[in-house]
Amino acid sequence: MYKYTSKNLLENPEKYYYTPFLGQKFIDSYIASRTVFLKNLKHENQDLSTWTEGLNLSNNTDVISTGYVLWNYLKTNKKDDFINVLFKKFEVSKKIHSSYDLKSYRPIKKNGNILNYILFGIVLIKLYEESRFMGYLNSLLKINDIIISQDTEQVLKYSPALKTIITKELELVKYL
Repeated sequence: MYKYTSKNLLENPEKYYYTPFLGQKFIDSYIASRTVFLKNLKHENQDLSTWTEGLNLSNNTDVISTGYVLWNYLKTNKKDDFINVLFKKFEVSKKIHSSYDLKSYRPIKKNGNILNYILFGIVLIKLYEESRFMGYLNSLLKINDIIISQDTEQVLKYSPALKTIITKELELVKYL
């Protein structure tokens, strides 16, 4: 069994420190966990760009709205500096908060809005494909672990995006 999705990672973050490589059994359990998750998703025919366009996220000028920054990058391809900050913060804490202070980048609204994790996963795929920087792929694996560790019913409404990011992750890992 792939141990990284057996508990809710929003409530019990995994640090991944000094994780030993466990060989082919580990790889097989990782692939099996992703495959089972994909089979449990609703099979909607909506593509990712249509799904993303259907989101209606707003920005607050007093704070950084995480979802809005990620969504805006996906729509406009204009990379906000905050995305680099978010990447670094995620690598340390394994958390994505809903909003951050404009100057200090400290979290203001702390919650585990799964949509932000999904949007960040999509952004990480895009960044990895543009740069081939392994850190982005590494974070994508962790983001998908967090998503898969959630109650399936909670995340089903995001099926078009989840199908894309999990399938794409498997593709990217396959070609390493």
